[in-house]
Amino acid sequence: MRTLLTTLLLLLTLFGCASPPETLDIEVNADGDVNRADYKTFSWINDHYALNHSSNVEPQIVKKVAKQITSTLIDMGYTPALSVFDADFTVGFTLGARDKMPANAYPSGYNKEDWLVGPLGYAWAPSDSNAGRAYKEGELAIDIFDGKQKKPVWHGYAKTMVTQDDNVDAVVEEVVAAILQQF
Repeated sequence: MRTLLTTLLLLLTLFGCASPPETLDIEVNADGDVNRADYKTFSWINDHYALNHSSNVEPQIVKKVAKQITSTLIDMGYTPALSVFDADFTVGFTLGARDKMPANAYPSGYNKEDWLVGPLGYAWAPSDSNAGRAYKEGELAIDIFDGKQKKPVWHGYAKTMVTQDDNVDAVVEEVVAAILQQF
C-alpha cells in the first residue's frame, strides 16, 4: 500500500490539479514535414503502452496514464485502429519521477527556527521545519510515430511538481490534456 501511495505521489508530481499547475513545464517537438491533419486512427506502439518508465512506477499508474491518453485522443476525434498495422499513427509514452526537496531546505538544527533564546542563552529546539516541503518531480513524455513511414513525428513532454495533497486522477487528466492539446 505504501508503494502504491508513493507511486501515486510520483504521478501527482507529473500531473497537475484541476487546472494545469503553474509549475507545469511543457515542451513539444514536431516534424514539420509530416501532415498530421491526415491522421484519423491510432494504436499503441506495444502491448505495454509505455516505451519506458521508472522502476518505482507501479503498473496501475502506467495503465491510468495509458487510459487517459486513449480517452483524450478519442475526445480529440481520433479512432482506435483494429491493429498497429492499420493505424495512421502509433503512440507510446515514458514516465518517471523523483523525490525533491527545495534548495533552501536544511536539516533540523540548521534553521534559525530551531534555536530558541531562553534565560540561559540559546537552546536547540529541533523542529520538523521541512515537513510538507518535500515533493515529487514527475515527467511524462508522449511520442507519436507515423504508422506508414515508421518514424517519429511528434514529441510532447511535461514536467511538474506534486505534493501529497494533489489528486492523482486530476493530475493525470490535466497533464495528458495539456500535452496532447499541442498535437
